[in-house]
Amino acid sequence: SLPGWRIAFAVGNAAMVGNLLRLKTNVDAGMFVALQHAAIALLDSDPADRRALAATYGRRRDLVCDALSVAGLEVPRPRGGMYVWLPVPGGEGSRAFSERILDACDVMISPGIAYGPSGEGFVRLALTQPEDRLEEAVGRLIRCL
Repeated sequence: SLPGWRIAFAVGNAAMVGNLLRLKTNVDAGMFVALQHAAIALLDSDPADRRALAATYGRRRDLVCDALSVAGLEVPRPRGGMYVWLPVPGGEGSRAFSERILDACDVMISPGIAYGPSGEGFVRLALTQPEDRLEEAVGRLIRCL
């Protein structure tokens, strides 16, 4: 539940992980220490709490995807994560579409092009808000379309 932050770890063959470490040392400066502590706390947490969080994101995903589907918008249903990638209807550019939606219905969505050339043609909808806020935002988005 830390949008914008990424953390991962590698497990495997010691020589290969060592090579990865050497590469990473030359590519970036390392992970923010507070984020490392948050990851440790998560790994040490009760598995039931993690399942509950996953269920929360599943409900949010279903709410968004179901509403978009009922409105006639085909959206791939993600199997995990905190985002839904919506294909931009009508072939409009993702940046122009995102700006139009913000201006027309006060809903902020991220243009896919911001995530690289393969993101063009999509917008990213975040599932990081409570369900009532997501329902409101998706309703506004659908009305604008």
